[in-house]
Amino acid sequence: MSSFLRKRLRRAIAPTIVLALMGLSIVSCKKSTDSLLKWRAENDEAFESYAKKPGFKKVGVDGVTSYIYMNWLKNGDGKVHPISTSRVYVHYETYQLVNGTKLDGNFGQLKPALFEMNRGSKSVVEGFAMALQNMVVGDETEFVVPWILAYGDQRNGSIQPYSALRFKVTLDSIVPENIL
Repeated sequence: MSSFLRKRLRRAIAPTIVLALMGLSIVSCKKSTDSLLKWRAENDEAFESYAKKPGFKKVGVDGVTSYIYMNWLKNGDGKVHPISTSRVYVHYETYQLVNGTKLDGNFGQLKPALFEMNRGSKSVVEGFAMALQNMVVGDETEFVVPWILAYGDQRNGSIQPYSALRFKVTLDSIVPENIL
């Protein structure tokens, strides 16, 4: 085969290969998007199912239109609720709502975890902060958070985008604001 023919053949084949690869990429993106939309719908449905579960009530905070569902497993004897900038000590467990996968937690450990609400990069997700603002020291609750009040459309470690979350939390103490 002459060098002229080889060059013409390469010029004809290269764009064809590029177009084929682009087509595969588009199909892959479509499948990925369809999969995410299905996951989002499953999470929305699972979250809203808590409206009918015994013991769960719709809870929000002033100025926020979104809400969570909470169930008090044990009432504490505290009198004060954390505020939006509080630091709190809690025992907790976190699960993906749809499949029940445990993601994190410290129940069974002596030392509670310190969480900061609305304090920059160390902040808890908005739905977790919302639940804490409806608790007093000693409360043990279970609550579910819609994906929009969790990590939204972003992946966070093993947590997929559009994941609604379920938490079990005991509020151990609220750190006084004057203690850094």
